Amino acid sequence: MKESIFKLIRNYNLGDIKGDILPVSGGLMHKMFKVQTSTGIYAVKCLNPEIMKRPGVMENYKKADALERILEDNLIPIVPALTFDGEKILKLDGGYYYIFRWQKGQITDWDSISSEQCFKAGEILGNIHRIDSQNIEAEEIELSSIDFKDYLDSAKKVNNSIATVLEDNLELLENSQEKLNEARKRLPSIRAICDDDMDPKNIMWDEGKAYVIDLECLDYGNPVSSCFNLSLQWSGTVNERFEKENLAAFFKGYLKAYDNGYRSYDKLFGIAYTWMEWLEYNIRRALGMEGKEEEEIKLGVEETIRTIDRIRYLRSIEDDICSVLKNLSAWNTLYVSDLDGTLMRNDCTISQNTIRTINELTEKGLAFTFATARSIESARTITGELRLKLPVITRNGAVLADNTTGKHIEKALFTAEEVEMLKVLLPELPKYGFVSCFLGEVMHRLYIDGDHVPALQGYIDYYADNPTVRPVATIPELFCGEPGYVTLMGSKEEISPIYDRVRVYEGWESLFQKDTYRDEYWLEICPQNFTKAKTITKVKERFGFKRLVVFGDGLNDIPMFNVADESYAVANALEEVKRIATGVIGSNEEDAVAGFLKKRMEIQ
Repeated sequence: MKESIFKLIRNYNLGDIKGDILPVSGGLMHKMFKVQTSTGIYAVKCLNPEIMKRPGVMENYKKADALERILEDNLIPIVPALTFDGEKILKLDGGYYYIFRWQKGQITDWDSISSEQCFKAGEILGNIHRIDSQNIEAEEIELSSIDFKDYLDSAKKVNNSIATVLEDNLELLENSQEKLNEARKRLPSIRAICDDDMDPKNIMWDEGKAYVIDLECLDYGNPVSSCFNLSLQWSGTVNERFEKENLAAFFKGYLKAYDNGYRSYDKLFGIAYTWMEWLEYNIRRALGMEGKEEEEIKLGVEETIRTIDRIRYLRSIEDDICSVLKNLSAWNTLYVSDLDGTLMRNDCTISQNTIRTINELTEKGLAFTFATARSIESARTITGELRLKLPVITRNGAVLADNTTGKHIEKALFTAEEVEMLKVLLPELPKYGFVSCFLGEVMHRLYIDGDHVPALQGYIDYYADNPTVRPVATIPELFCGEPGYVTLMGSKEEISPIYDRVRVYEGWESLFQKDTYRDEYWLEICPQNFTKAKTITKVKERFGFKRLVVFGDGLNDIPMFNVADESYAVANALEEVKRIATGVIGSNEEDAVAGFLKKRMEIQ
């Protein structure tokens, strides 16, 4: 090993080695050495050869290296690997290495972690997560499926010492794995850069400043899960010295730097058992499945026993942990506003005062989003300056989207049978309307080329420069791709009979109302169970909010008024809306929603 390090230092022109190459303790999977040369002091990490044989491992390291550069660019306090000829990971004589400049300081002492250290660690993690945080489309959930009985049988066959501890804790392990899987199903669909290995052993302290080391585990992941796991490790669960104050401090630092809007960390306690994957790896080490070296097997046995002890301890302090998590934020209310006629002014803009107020309150912890009949593409031309952390509800609830990226997170689609029914029920569609179809990630608004009523022609003319609003020649082309929304417009006398015809079918949602800005009526049809109210309720439950407050002005806002704890109509709202509202606030021309939010947050 030392001969390889000599060669490595020479090959990369790091000077002449002075003194001995000294092993550095602390690594569980790789070996680290301190090397002093004529040009400075370096740390050389020798990657575990057995791990480097795993499929896809080099791709993972390359990805982590690229993300490490992003952290460097964002001034995250890390100890990055040195780069040589564009590469961080170095290959020499069949081995793989990283070289770092030596960072002076001390690794966190697991037995005396302070609340101040927890706060700083949480703040660093929050700053990492906020770099590239996105609401994303729901992905397939990776469930844990470890067969502990099979490992127990394998351990018994070779008379391995881990057999006893596996047998004594079999029920605990299987039950904990079930809790882990249930918690993973509850996680919101958020993606961010994550360093799941940023536990106390991977932060060094020098004169009170924290420096993150060992960044090979950098990847995109779920920030809620990542934060939960690391908060428990920093609060003392690893060495069975849990401190409520440290858990609260970690989250205080984290939420100061980054708040993704999630409010139900106490419902995710099962995530604490993510130790399952580490446990399985060490069971395999102990059984010689990850390498035959005696030292490796011994480490596997020790870590298997230690990890099962941690899982047992976590079970014993579940109530204490959840008592802290339930009180992380006093702002457990979700606020949702309609756009047109409510948050927006009559000139189809949002005032700079409203934008500034909402952004400032959001940074302080306000959970705010909007619900609109517009598409995300249309909405973002108006809401683009709003720095919203939660998904937004578009197309009257048919599409859940990310306001920052414009990506669709969830979308409602008509079935093939419903498409055929719509073709039959809507012979007027070529003259009066268009169909919103998803072609890949892009939603297109398609209409039949030909004669149109003035309302539709005006809409087409308004979007003349938009390539996603385009004509097609035939009805089948009108419903191409993945159709999810049908819109017809015209006078009340023209559209009302069409509404009477389609609303009798319970397989979709139909909304008929006057346009906010013009003297025309719109009929909008979307798949069943996708209204503003139903999608807002989904967001509320997914992110764990306890209360819902909404703002609106039109008929399509009434369903969300009915499911809200409080509902407020703007002064310019329809009388039908005002009658069922909790209260009436100023008009959309007076920044009434922003003013309400500011006063409410001052009270809280």
